[in-house]
Order: sequence, then C-alpha cells, then structure tokens
Amino acid sequence: MKHTVSPRLVLAFGIVLATMVNGQVFDRRNVGRTGMEPSLAGMVACLDKSIQGGSVASLGLLGKVDMTNNELTRGQMAQILHAVEKRFQPDRVTFDELRRLLGNLEETKGTLGAEKAFSDVGYRNPNSHAIYCSVAWGLICPRESGVFGVDDKVSQQELEEVLRRFSGDSSLAVDRVSDAVAYWCGAGNLGIAGMVGLNVYKQAREALAAKDMPKELGGALRKILDEARRAGRPQGQRADVVGTKDDLKTWISRWDEGPFLREVNIKGLKPNTEPVEIVQVTDTHYNLVNKDDELENNPSVMSTRQYRRWLRNGTSVPTIRNVLKFARHSDQTVVTGDVLDYLSWGCLQLTVEELFWTDITILACLGGHDVTRVMQGKVPDPTSRESRLDIIATYWPHDIFYESKVVKDKVLLVTMFNDLGRYSQSQADALKADLERARRDNLAILIFQHEPICTRNPAEKSVMPIRRNDTEAWNFCDNGAGKPNSNATTLQVYELIVKNADVVKGVFCGHMHSDYYTEIIASYQKPNGETVQTTIPQIVSTGSVYDRVGHAVRIVVE
Repeated sequence: MKHTVSPRLVLAFGIVLATMVNGQVFDRRNVGRTGMEPSLAGMVACLDKSIQGGSVASLGLLGKVDMTNNELTRGQMAQILHAVEKRFQPDRVTFDELRRLLGNLEETKGTLGAEKAFSDVGYRNPNSHAIYCSVAWGLICPRESGVFGVDDKVSQQELEEVLRRFSGDSSLAVDRVSDAVAYWCGAGNLGIAGMVGLNVYKQAREALAAKDMPKELGGALRKILDEARRAGRPQGQRADVVGTKDDLKTWISRWDEGPFLREVNIKGLKPNTEPVEIVQVTDTHYNLVNKDDELENNPSVMSTRQYRRWLRNGTSVPTIRNVLKFARHSDQTVVTGDVLDYLSWGCLQLTVEELFWTDITILACLGGHDVTRVMQGKVPDPTSRESRLDIIATYWPHDIFYESKVVKDKVLLVTMFNDLGRYSQSQADALKADLERARRDNLAILIFQHEPICTRNPAEKSVMPIRRNDTEAWNFCDNGAGKPNSNATTLQVYELIVKNADVVKGVFCGHMHSDYYTEIIASYQKPNGETVQTTIPQIVSTGSVYDRVGHAVRIVVE
C-alpha cells in the first residue's frame, strides 16, 4: 500500500469540517482553545456522504474505531486518516505529492526527533500503526508535553490543523528534497527519525515513476537517491559464498557485516522505465514472552516458553535488524511468513516494534507459526484458529489473507497466506482481479507467500539446497500448495498462477529454512489463442534469522 496524500481525502475531511463549522455538529462560536469535542457519529455521517460506493462501515474503513462512542480521540482520528487514505490513495505517488510530504516533514522535524513523543503509544493500542503512519505523513504532530496524547480528545482547532497539512502549499525544489532525504536517512536508528526517513526515501523512489515530474528534476532526484542507497548499503569486500554471479540461480554472497544475499533479475513488461528493487525477508521468528504474557498466564504460552528454546528472549532481533538495514534502501520490503515464532504478546510486540514501526510501507504475509501458541509446548491451546487470526489482524498493517500493491507503476506485488498449503475463495477472487489489472496495465506480478507451491516439474523430485540451514533434498514436483490432491479452491488459485505466466514472473517464499531454486511448469495464452509452455522461477529462501548477519533476497525488475 502506498502512503500518499489523496485529493479525495482532502475533499472528505473538507465536508466533515464544513459540516461541523456550519453548526450541524457543534457551534464554532462556543469553542475555545481546547474546543468542544466533535461528534464521532457526525464525522462518520459526513464521511459517508463523501464516499461513493458504500458507507464507511460497509467498506471497513474505520477498523477498530468504536462506533458507539460520541467522542473522537487523537488515536481514533489517526485511524480514520489512515483508513480513508488507504481507501482513496492513487496507484502511485506524484512528484507534487512527494514535495507536499517533505513540506509536512519540515514542519514536524523538531517534535519527531524526540522518542518520548510516543511513550503513550504501546503495541497493545489498536490505533498504534495508524498513529505512526499519520505522524510520518506529517498529518498529526505529537503534543508539546512530550507524548502523542493518544486518548486526548480532538478539538476543532486540531481538525483545522490536519486539513491545513493536507492542503500542502509547499513548493519544495529538489535541493530541499536532497536536504530532507539526507537528514532523515542519516538518522541511522530504528526509532522515529529513522522510520520517517525510510518513508521519505521510499516515497521519493516511487515518485520517479510520476508522469508529472520534469525530466531535469527526475534526473537530480535519481542521483540523490542512488547516492543515499549506496551510502546505506554494506561497505567493503563482497565475497562469494556459493557459486558466482555468472549464474544468479545458484549464487549466494555476503559482505563482512552485511547479510547473506541472493540476487534475482526479472524482465518486466515496461522496458526503458525505472527498475524496481524488492528485498524479501523471511522467517524472522520473533520469540519473546513479556510482562503481558505473564499477567495473562495462558498455559499454552507458558508451556511453549518452557520448552521452545530456539531464539528465545528476542535473540533474533539483532540479526533481523541487520537484514532490515539492508532492505530499507529498496523500493519495497516483503516478509514471507513465520514472522512470529508463536502467538504471544511478546512475539507480537517485537513484530510491531521491529517491523511495522520501522518500515510503515512493509508487506508481510503469515505462516503457520504466526497463528499457533503451541510450539514444542506440552499444553494444548483451547482457543479457536479464528480467534487467533482476529488477534493477528488487529495489529497487522494490512489484510492478513491477501494484499496487493503496485510499485512504481511497474510491478504488482501480491502477498497471500497459504499455511497448510491451502488457499481460500476470497484469495482466488482477488488474484483473478489482479491478473486482469496486471494484463491491462502491463504490470509484472510477483507472488509472495510462506510455503512454496507444487512445481509439477519431473526434474524436481529431489532438489538439493543451494545452501542448507535445515531441510535437505526435497520433492518440489509433488509437494506444496496446489499438489494434485489439493481441494478445489486451492487448485483454482494454483491454476491462476501457473496459467498466467505472461504476467506472473516469480514466486517467492520461505518455510524450508534452506535455499533452493525451482521452476514451476507454467503456460499462458497469446491473444490469438495459442498456448505457450514456459516456467515460472520459484525462489525458496532460508530463514533470515540464521548466521548472525542474516539472509535476504534482492529482486530487481528491469
């Protein structure tokens, strides 16, 4: 999902503010500096009128906002800003929108530098991710008191301030873009400044695809960002670990302190346009039991803590930080499952703080570990799978079953949840729509999921890993999602992938904890009806948690 300021959001909030000012919600003449509190019900009613195609509630725009409460808190307003922006954002950022974002950041630079501004925003707060996004976009500022004020009531004055930020009258030139990128990307830490810097950097990368960018400004911006990328990547000698760069299928390399790295080059459907770089991270296995878990005293979690010793007490954090330090300078980071080692409040805390608050544009699909509390523990979990998925969905930054995103008007990234090798009908419907969109707009599709799919390739009945951390020889021909005895819905998704190889250009997954290269038997139809037989590369990556410095896959779509 792309975090840009949408003109429709300005219109929506304009209608809201106009309604309030006209006295339909409260009388402005009676509002002092702190202001009377606007009615959430009135705000929602106004938003309903501004949205075509359904009500706010039916579109799911308000997430976890309590619709029965007549008062609007700052946290709830952040959630509304986040939800409406996600609904109305364009497919790509324009250069003008980038300049507007940078203008907002210039205004909020001072307050954003203080980590204590978020001392009252915890991972258990359902609005936490929306708050981080809204602050990074420059829509909402922390309080002068040094906290965000998540439960403070919103005044009319603050609503007007939000609208003023949306109006974005800044006319920053590229030299100011350079200053902002240098300032924020130079922060170096994974706190507030680093998170905002990452957002600026990726918005600027995205802006290079904008049609409204003058050529000379595009060239200057490209130079600035390329220099920032080089400065932020590992320095020193890069050494071969397995193979050589002459054969990318089997090449693994690393720097002294950089992650082990696999390289994948894919030919896109729009030649002579900006390349797109995606970094895949997988199997982060955050493992922690925190004070919330101890207070809850869930017997399944307590038993898992006793018996599950791998990566316990958050020991995977330094390794994954090292991987993310490399990934943050790409156009998009995607995490392919087993993010949590098991479902505890501590594992969820690390996920939110280390991933979602570090990179607010990140995509992350689920794996089997994410939805279980029993991981080598001896006590069964009496709760339902659905209840555990509900907990995960509350804190995930996007849909947990299916999410797609266009990057630089060139690549359509799809993330799917496919634990136990299964897909759902809603995933099939969403993928079918995205295939139609990709073919219409000449977008290359990359599929990201946790478990590999069945290749049905007779040559792959015993594939050895390129480099092993766990599994050894594996039969990809007959195993994986879409194997012949899969259910009808799973086979439907499988066929949508393998029979549209003209737009589906790669499948990327983890799960195996070893590195493999496989090729899925695939096909596509030409406009004249002729069927073309081909293959789709499937990159199976080892866990990013291994070998102290970690592992990543760098994908470049030319």
